[in-house]
Amino acid sequence: KLDGSTFIKAIWHPIKGFDIYGDLQYRGVHYRTEGYNDKFYENADGTFTNQRLDVDQKYNFFNPKAGVSYKVKDHRVYASVARAHREPQRNNFTDNGSNPFPVAEKLTDYELGYSFASKRLQMGINVYYMDYTDQFVQNGQLSDIGEALTVNIKDSYRAGVELTFGAELCDFLSLEGNWALSRNRLRDFDEYNSLYTADWEWVEDIVVHYDDSPLAFSPNSIGNVFLDFHKGGFTAMWHTSAVSKMYLDNTGSEDRMLKGHCTSNLSASYTFNWGKAVKSMTIGADVINVFNNHYAASGYAWSYPIQGNDPRSGKRLQGVGFIPQGGLMGMLNLSVRF
Repeated sequence: KLDGSTFIKAIWHPIKGFDIYGDLQYRGVHYRTEGYNDKFYENADGTFTNQRLDVDQKYNFFNPKAGVSYKVKDHRVYASVARAHREPQRNNFTDNGSNPFPVAEKLTDYELGYSFASKRLQMGINVYYMDYTDQFVQNGQLSDIGEALTVNIKDSYRAGVELTFGAELCDFLSLEGNWALSRNRLRDFDEYNSLYTADWEWVEDIVVHYDDSPLAFSPNSIGNVFLDFHKGGFTAMWHTSAVSKMYLDNTGSEDRMLKGHCTSNLSASYTFNWGKAVKSMTIGADVINVFNNHYAASGYAWSYPIQGNDPRSGKRLQGVGFIPQGGLMGMLNLSVRF
């Protein structure tokens, strides 16, 4: 893989507090590989052949960005629009079997925001709309070697609002938080699947169309709160994180979904400063998942529509797997500086 880029950036201050800025970036990527991959796929006559992986793909990306910003005292408002591209990853080629090579993902990002920052208080709001073309998404189709394909989906978007807050409550205590609320959708999504009877007899391969479906592994809400105590050599941090439900595939089915979860962590440390041969020593402790919540942060699912049911909303033959996270955990640490 050969990857190179260059950019030019400019900013103009027509009046006090008002900025107009722009970026122009060029990025070139060249993938090249020759030979056999260590995977097999089935031929028409039932024999198996090593996957031949001959790739010679060049991508030329032009990524412009423009925006305006206005600041008066502690207040700032801004707006921007940017264009970005992402090349396929290596596994988009290796897992593609004999299917056509993927194309690059394209994104146009629109943002509008406001922020306030004083000595003891900071807050901000950012509204965004990310319009994708050819976003890489799993569509339920399997490659010739039996692995889930990540293919280009023509039209999709992510839209939302991000809130940030920070306050210095006193000299030794501060509070910070952030919250992101979003809507992540696919337009005109085709799910490639197989239709079965309730007795697991294959009927036919089908394509299930969705006019508007949620993106898998994309929670609509993520929030964090941090409480920081610092006095002398002692520091302590409380962190609570909350994540809403997210789907394990792009069908929006509640049967193939990870439930939302909320976890809290506590860390504390004390630093001794000596300034001699040993400059300092820090003794610390971390308590992870304080309330011993049982949750999964990721997982996987497969499903087959049943003959006679609505393939979009009806009952399916399915399997769901979860990747559970650890319960209550603790850790001690010691750090010495010489």
